[in-house]
Amino acid sequence: MSDPSEYTIGWICALTTEYVAARSFLDEIHDYPESVPANDNNTYTLGRMGQHNIVMAFLPDGEYGLSSAAAVATDMVRTFMNVRIGLMVGIGGGAPSTSHDIRLGDVVVSSPSNGNSGIFQYDFGKSIQDQEFKTTGFLNQPPRAIRAAAVALRAEFEENGNNLAEAVTNILAKKPRLRRKYGRPPVETDRLFRSHVVLDSLVEEQGLEMLVSRPERTDDDDNPAVHYGLIASANQLMKDATIRDKLAASKGVLCFEMEAAGLMNHFPCLVIRGICDYSDSHKNKNWQGYAAMTAAAYAKALVCLIHGNRLENEKKLLEVISTALTQVQSVQVVQQDQVSKMQSHLDTQLFDKLSIAKGAAYDTHHNQHEPRCHPRTRVDVLREIQVWAKDTDDQRRIYWLSGMAGTGKSTISRTVAKAFDDNNFLGASFFFKRGETDRNKASLFFSTIARQLVRQRTDIQPCVLNAIKKTDNISSKGIKEQFEKLILDPLEDAQLTNARETEAAEIVKRARETNDPEFENLSENMKYRKAISQADELSESELKLVTPPTLILVIDALDECAVEEDIEVVIPLLSSLVKSKASGLKVFIASRPEVALRYEFHSIGDVHLEIRLHKVPNNVVFADIKTFFLGELTEIKHKWNTKHRNNPSRQLRTDWPGQKRLKYLAEKAVPLFIHAATVCRFIRDPFSSPEVRLSQLLRTEVNGLHDKMSIIYLPVLWQYKAEKPGPELNCVLERFRKVVGTVILLEQPLSVESISSFLNTDITDVDLILDPLRSVLDIPEKLGNPVKLFHLSFRDFLLSQSAEDFFINSEVTHQMIALECLDLLSNRQPLRYNICGLRPADSGNIEKKVVDAHLPPHIQYACLHLVSHLKQGKVGLGNLGALHQFICVHLLHWLEALFIMSEHNIRGIFNSLKGLIPRNFHPWSDQKDIRDSMEEMDFFIDKHSFKHPLQLYWLALGFVSPGRSRIRKMFIDNVPGYDLTIRTAHDSDLYSMIRTLELSIMPENRPRGKLSCVTISPDASLIACGYEHGVVQVWLASTGEPLHTILANEDSDECTVVSLTFSGDSSWIISATRVDFWIHKADTGVLEQTFPALDERTLHIDASRYDVQVLATAHENFTVAVWSTSQDKKPRLLSPHKRNELDRAVYGFVSLSQDYPPRRVATWFEGEDHMSIWNVDTGKLLFHCQRSADCLYGARIRSTIVTAVQPSQSSNVSQNDNVARPSLLSVD
Repeated sequence: MSDPSEYTIGWICALTTEYVAARSFLDEIHDYPESVPANDNNTYTLGRMGQHNIVMAFLPDGEYGLSSAAAVATDMVRTFMNVRIGLMVGIGGGAPSTSHDIRLGDVVVSSPSNGNSGIFQYDFGKSIQDQEFKTTGFLNQPPRAIRAAAVALRAEFEENGNNLAEAVTNILAKKPRLRRKYGRPPVETDRLFRSHVVLDSLVEEQGLEMLVSRPERTDDDDNPAVHYGLIASANQLMKDATIRDKLAASKGVLCFEMEAAGLMNHFPCLVIRGICDYSDSHKNKNWQGYAAMTAAAYAKALVCLIHGNRLENEKKLLEVISTALTQVQSVQVVQQDQVSKMQSHLDTQLFDKLSIAKGAAYDTHHNQHEPRCHPRTRVDVLREIQVWAKDTDDQRRIYWLSGMAGTGKSTISRTVAKAFDDNNFLGASFFFKRGETDRNKASLFFSTIARQLVRQRTDIQPCVLNAIKKTDNISSKGIKEQFEKLILDPLEDAQLTNARETEAAEIVKRARETNDPEFENLSENMKYRKAISQADELSESELKLVTPPTLILVIDALDECAVEEDIEVVIPLLSSLVKSKASGLKVFIASRPEVALRYEFHSIGDVHLEIRLHKVPNNVVFADIKTFFLGELTEIKHKWNTKHRNNPSRQLRTDWPGQKRLKYLAEKAVPLFIHAATVCRFIRDPFSSPEVRLSQLLRTEVNGLHDKMSIIYLPVLWQYKAEKPGPELNCVLERFRKVVGTVILLEQPLSVESISSFLNTDITDVDLILDPLRSVLDIPEKLGNPVKLFHLSFRDFLLSQSAEDFFINSEVTHQMIALECLDLLSNRQPLRYNICGLRPADSGNIEKKVVDAHLPPHIQYACLHLVSHLKQGKVGLGNLGALHQFICVHLLHWLEALFIMSEHNIRGIFNSLKGLIPRNFHPWSDQKDIRDSMEEMDFFIDKHSFKHPLQLYWLALGFVSPGRSRIRKMFIDNVPGYDLTIRTAHDSDLYSMIRTLELSIMPENRPRGKLSCVTISPDASLIACGYEHGVVQVWLASTGEPLHTILANEDSDECTVVSLTFSGDSSWIISATRVDFWIHKADTGVLEQTFPALDERTLHIDASRYDVQVLATAHENFTVAVWSTSQDKKPRLLSPHKRNELDRAVYGFVSLSQDYPPRRVATWFEGEDHMSIWNVDTGKLLFHCQRSADCLYGARIRSTIVTAVQPSQSSNVSQNDNVARPSLLSVD
C-alpha cells in the first residue's frame, strides 16, 4: 500500500477526458493508500512522473466550476499532507487575437506577473451584462519552485522548440485505444469564425467569408504552441465570441475556463490548459481529447524539470492554505461587517419610504412630556394588565380597557407601553388623537405598526421590504391591503421560513446519525442546501410550526379615529391577527365605550377581555386621585416657595393645601383623573398665587356628570366675563367662538401665528383670547409650535350646552372655517400656476423650507382640509358660490399644491368634494359642469402618478380630446403652452386613456426646426425626437422629463435627422442624417462614434437587437448597407437588381432580425410591391415577400417571422379610414 506522506505534487483534473490524458503520462502507477479519512470524498490515482511522486484527483462526474474544484483540492491536501506543488491540468477556451495566434491544440500556461498569480476570477453574469470584466480578485501565486521551472522550460522551448506533439504521439503509440479520441484531428477542422458569426443549425454550409483567414504554420513554428499569460476563471463557460473579444482585449486574457479560481486559495497551483475551442458558440468536442493530451504533455515536461530536492524548501500546501484561510476569514469578517452595515443602510432607506403617522408611538419626542401613572396609583389595574400580558394560556388575546372621558385611559396606556418596552414585550404602539392629521384616522395605522414591529421581529424584515418594493406607495393603499402585506403575510412567511430552517437542521442531524449516503460526499454548506430543498417540499401540515414569543401592540384612544368605517375594519383585522398562530401577538386597546366600538368588540366574541375603568370601585379611584393630588400640589408648593424664598410672607404653609381641602378636591374629581390634572394645571398658573387659584375653585358648587366637567372648565372660562359690560362681553364671546372654535375643530393643530393668518385676525388678538386657557390648552412658548388640547373633554364640553355662554356650534363653526379656507386660497393668498417657482423638470422632492416659504402652514392646512370642513359644515355646491368659483379658477392650482405637499389621499379629497354635489342638480347648471370636472379629475388622478408638479398641467389639459374636456376649457388660457403631447386612442365615454406625456421644449440657444422623426426605446423607458436642424431630444418615457439634447450634424445643409433608432438593450441611440450617422449613449448623450454615410442620402436606419455592433441603412438609390461598427471597413451593400441611375426613392425602411448577431435583414422601398429578405453574413438575397398594398408602414423581422404593417384592403373600410393591418410572413 502507498504511503500518503511520500507524495509531493498534487494534480487535479475537472473532466474524465483530462484525467485519462493525465494518467497516460505517468511513468508508473502505484497502489491505492492503505487508508483515506472518512470525510475525504475524492478518488485518487497515485504514480511517479520523473523523480516525483504524483497524486491525481478529478471532480465528481457532473460537477464543474469553482466550488467543486475547491472541495476536491481541500480534501487532497488534508489526506496527502506533504504535497508541496499543485497543478490544474485540462482543457479551456482560447481567446485568439492579432497579438496571440492561439489555435486548437495549443497550450496556455498561467503566467504570474505584477504580483498576480496569472489567474483572476470574474463575475460571469455581470461581465456578460456590462461587456466588461467585473473582477472579483486575483488569486494566490503558485509555489516558487514550479514558477522557476516554468521559466526554465519556456526558455528551453524558445531555444529548441517543444516536443509536445512527439510526446503525445509516443503515448498514443503505446495506448492505441486512445488514438481515435485523443489523436490530433484534421487541421481543416480548426476553424476560427468571425466574432459576429453565431452557430446556426439551419445553415448547412458556412462560407469562407465567415472565417478568419490565418496562415498555415510552418516547420519552424511550434505546433502545438505554448502561450503564457492571464487565464480568466468564472463559474460559467464563455460562449460568445463578441463579448470574448471585448473582455479579452481589456485584460490581455488568453484563455477562459471554469475551475482554477476555486483552487487558488485552497490549492496554490500552476494552471495549464489545452485549447479545445475558441470560447464561442462553435463548440468543437473533436479537439477536447488532443487538447487534454498536449496540456498533460506540457505538465509532465515541467514536472520532470524540477529537481527532487527543490521541493523540500517549499512549504506544505496544507500550511499555506491554513495561513491563507486565517487571513481570508479575518478579511471576510470585516467585509461581512461592512456588507451588513451597507445592507442595513439600504434597508433603512427603503423603510423610510413607508409613510408613518408622526407622533403615534408612545415614546416619540412629541409625547415625551405626556404623564404616566404615579407609582402608587392604578396599582391593581396595572397588575391585572401585566398578568394578562404574561399569560400564554389565556385565549383572550385582546385586552380592551374601556372608560369614560377623563378616567385616565391614555395615562395607563403610556405606562403599560413603557413597562412592556422595558421588558422587551412591546411590539408597537399607536396613540390615536383627534385633531392631528395622521393620528385621527387609520390610513397609516398598519404601516406605522409595521415600521415599529420589524425592530422587534427582524425575521419579518425581508417580507416587509419586499412588500414596500413591489407595491407602489403601499402606505396609501387600503387598510386591509396594508394589514395583509405589511403585517399578516410577513408574520406567516417568517413562521414558515423558521419552520423550514428548523426542519432542515433536523434533516442534517438525522443524516449524520444514520450516515445517509445522499449527504455523505457533500460539504456542510451543500448538506444544508440539500436539506433546505427537502424541507421546501414539505407541506405546512408536515412542518412543526412554532408560535413565536409574545409581543404586545398598545393602541390608545381608538375612539378618536374620526372615520367610523376605519374602526369597523381595524378591530376584525386585529382579531384575525391575534388568532393567527404565526403572529404571537396580543393587543392592548384603550378607548371610550362608544357604540361603534362596543358593537365591533361584541362581534369578535371571546377573543377579547374587557375591563371597564369607570366601574373600578370609587374608594380605589378616590385613593388614587388623592395620591395624585398630593404629589402634584406638593410639587406646586415647593416651586412656589422656592421662587419666593426671600419673601417668607408670600410662601405657602408647609401643610398646604391641608387634608380637608385635599379630600374635598379628590371627592369632587372622582372618577375623572382629567379633572384632577386640569385642576392642578389651573392652580399652577405662574401669574397667580396657588392659594388664590385654589380658593377660586373651591367657591364653585356643582353636582352631576356635566357639572363635574363644569367644575373643571367653567372657572377657567369665567375669566373672560370678569367686570365686562354686556356689549363688550358679547364682542369677547364672538371673538372667543371664532378663535377657540377654530382651535378645537381644526383637523390638524396650527401655531398662534398660523391661526392669526388663517383667520385674518391680528396675532395680538389671538394671543389675548388664548392666554386665559393655558390650563386647558397646550400653548407653547416657542413661536411656530402648534396649539393643542390637553384633553378632548374640553372640546366636548364647549360643544355641549353645559358650556353656557361659551357654547360653540360645531356645524356653524365648520362652515366658518370652510369659508376662511376659500377666502384664503381664492383672494387673500390665492393659489396660482407654479406657486413654488419650479422649473419644468423639477421633481416633487422639494425641500421643506422651500415648500413652507411659498405654501406656509395655514395655506397648506386650507388646501388639505377645505373639503373636510365643507362636509362637516354640511355645505353643498348648491349653497356655496365661493366654492363654485374656486373650482372654476383654481382647481389645477389646488392639485399642484397638494402634489407639492406630497399628499397621498388626493383622490379621497376629490371623491369627498364630488359627494357634496346634490344628486338632483339641473342638467344644464353650473353644478353639472363642476361634477363633470370632478369626474375628469377622478379619472385623471387614477391614471397618473406624478414625479414633476408642473407635469400635471400638460397632462390634465391633454389627456382627453380638446373638444369635450371641461378642465381644458377652464384652464387652457392660463397655462403656458406645451410642446408635444403623446396620446393613445380613448373611448369617448370612458376616457380609457393609458398614458399622456408632456415633453418640455429645449433651451432656445439652438433652433430645432420641425419635427422629423420619433422613436421609443425597446424597454419603453426613453422617447427620442429628431428635428430638421440636426437636433435630437431625449425624454424619460415614464414622466416626460427631458433627459438631454443631442446636436447631430450642424455643419451641413443636409443635417435633418431623417431616422432614429435605439439599440436592442436601449443603451445606445443611433441618429441618421442624409449624409452621416451618429451613435450616442442613450442615458448621457455622450458621442461614441460617427460614420459617414454613402454618397446616396440615407432614408432609414436600424440597429442589431443587443448592441450596436451591426447597423443597417436604407438609401435613396434602393441600396441597403450593412455596417460593422467594431471593424473599420466598408459596409456590405445589398441591391436587388440594377435600376436606372436616376431612380430615387423618397422613403423606405430597413429592419435587422432580432437574433444575435442579426442574420437577416428585411428591406422595402417606395414603389416596390415586395419586401426583400437578405442574409447579412453572405449578402445573398433569400427571397421576396409579396404584398398587395401600395405602401408599407413598417416591419420588424425576427429570426424566422416578419411582421409587416400595411393599409387594409377590406371593402368594409371606407376610403377616409386609414386603418393599418398587421401581417405575419414566414421567412423559412
